[in-house]
Amino acid sequence: MEILPEYGIDGNLKQSFRRDKPLSLKQVNRTLEIPFPFDLGSYFDNARTEETARLILHDVILESQGAGRAISYSANRNHYSGRQVFDGSLYTYRHVVTAIRTLARIGLIENHVADNTGPSGQQSIILPTDFLREIIKNPPVFGFNPVQLVHLKDANKNRVDYRLTEQIRKLCMEIAALNEATLASDIDFMDTPGVEKRGQFLVIDGGGQEPQFANTAYDQFYSVYNQTWNEGGRKYGHWVQQLSQKGERLYRDSVTINGNLTSEYDYSCLHGQLIYALAGHRLQVDAYTIDGWERETVKPAFNILINAEREAQAIGALCWHGIVPDRRAGERLMDAIRHKHKPIAHLFHSGLGRRLMRIDSDIMGRVIAELLKMGICPIPIHDSARVETRHFETLIEIMERNLDKALQQLSRKGEYTRAA
Repeated sequence: MEILPEYGIDGNLKQSFRRDKPLSLKQVNRTLEIPFPFDLGSYFDNARTEETARLILHDVILESQGAGRAISYSANRNHYSGRQVFDGSLYTYRHVVTAIRTLARIGLIENHVADNTGPSGQQSIILPTDFLREIIKNPPVFGFNPVQLVHLKDANKNRVDYRLTEQIRKLCMEIAALNEATLASDIDFMDTPGVEKRGQFLVIDGGGQEPQFANTAYDQFYSVYNQTWNEGGRKYGHWVQQLSQKGERLYRDSVTINGNLTSEYDYSCLHGQLIYALAGHRLQVDAYTIDGWERETVKPAFNILINAEREAQAIGALCWHGIVPDRRAGERLMDAIRHKHKPIAHLFHSGLGRRLMRIDSDIMGRVIAELLKMGICPIPIHDSARVETRHFETLIEIMERNLDKALQQLSRKGEYTRAA
């Protein structure tokens, strides 16, 4: 059923569906087909539009069973320009809008169409009807199709197209090998206090705030590079990465692989070690211990100084994140960190963060390749990895050996040694 206009009833319809989820055609059915009481294909004169409709229904069904959010989409033709490389060949205005209108006409979804009188920037939204809910009492299991295994983003975080070279093919093959291993493994989540299983979602108690969601349908990885192929490269996408592992909220400890408990190993102050090596030194002390400052304050501040591109940006970030109360305190903290880390002080707030991510992603890539060759399925979480607990000591040995090798190579080059 199509409803026009979106703001014509109470002027506030959109806000009744908080934090809508943008439409994705990347949720694939990994089990049985949806048992429609009619031939869905008979309503479409184009097989690709029918396929688009089925993918739209996957998104709607998955959300309705879990987070309960509406699905937002654009009815603006310009939105779909150039999106097919990363969102799939079906992600076009013609396929998406035609499929949604048809699904609404046959009563499977509600289509709340935004009009030009509503707030600027608003999108249309779709929701399941009671008829669709009745059909999917026993919904299928959905998975994730990343479409493109390697993403390149510009300075504004927009995805950009690129030429497929031999180097990029190799990167794609590495991600594909990891995805093959994770899909072949049974990665699950144990019953845990504070976490409710709702459909394929894990609903995590927000401790008085809004709950958080982890969508276990996101079962594959892709990697993201920033501006150039020499920056970024970390792996994203898998639902385990959405789980907290801080303080008392050690939710990743409840992840199992093939029914077995798992353990995670995390590099200590990885970017600190890497930036010291780039300057031709080795980090020999605890980077976060500074007299007169709490370690919990120094740690995020140190990493901000490494990743910031300008000094003003670093001070602003310290204040924004509540690490210091004001700019003057931020300047004092930065001076204390510079004094503690004189060998690399010239590299702070110099924009090296993305380069360090490329180095750490290469290290983790070699770790993953070794583990896969041994038949061990890892779940990488940026600069850490989780494996079955029985393989934990092997994971530690491989990660430390690859890090030590990388540090030796970087130290020998001394690429960013301060000139005398």
